[in-house]
Amino acid sequence: MHGQRGVTSLGSGSRGTDVDPRPIPLLSADGCLVVTGDDLAAVAVDEAERARTRLWVSMFLVGLSAADDLRLSVRFVLDAVVRAHRRGVDVRVIIDDFRFGTARVSINSPAAGYLADRGVPVRIWVGTPGRASHSKLMIGDETVVCGSGNWTPGGLDRNTELALRVRSQELASDLAGRFELGWAEAEPWIPREAPVRLVGATPAKPKADLG
Repeated sequence: MHGQRGVTSLGSGSRGTDVDPRPIPLLSADGCLVVTGDDLAAVAVDEAERARTRLWVSMFLVGLSAADDLRLSVRFVLDAVVRAHRRGVDVRVIIDDFRFGTARVSINSPAAGYLADRGVPVRIWVGTPGRASHSKLMIGDETVVCGSGNWTPGGLDRNTELALRVRSQELASDLAGRFELGWAEAEPWIPREAPVRLVGATPAKPKADLG
């Protein structure tokens, strides 16, 4: 993809490669940013902070666990989403009702509760057996972030993931229409557990200069 018009590449964050790890800002209206490594969290946070009118998220897994999220990457992304909501941005989050085996509660429940407790509209995709909402998508005012990484410690910190950040009003509008179909089909979040109150240090912002 190197050398194509409107396409820039991102290094792999702190993973130690010979590629410049600093994220490169989108260059033009048809620009595309290739995101790899643990810069996914920084890009997600930046997208939330740039949003002024809309921030719609559809995520298969959101792993909010104090035991697993040792770098607090998931926590920081969720807090950026909450801040967008408090600024008056139209924030909506769809999370899949994924469960391990015969578990009674989705592993996404803590994250759904964390957001809902802070006023963020959250809906759960229940679907039918074998039909999950597997997308990993953020839709901003005129940008889209989509790729392979879930909002989990693995997806944001450990795995080899790939995502694209695209600035395109046409694409954002098209995906927003698809998101609204999913939003209408998903079910409002109903708390099944006590409110989520995580104890620990305030997460440090990912060190990435996104321009």
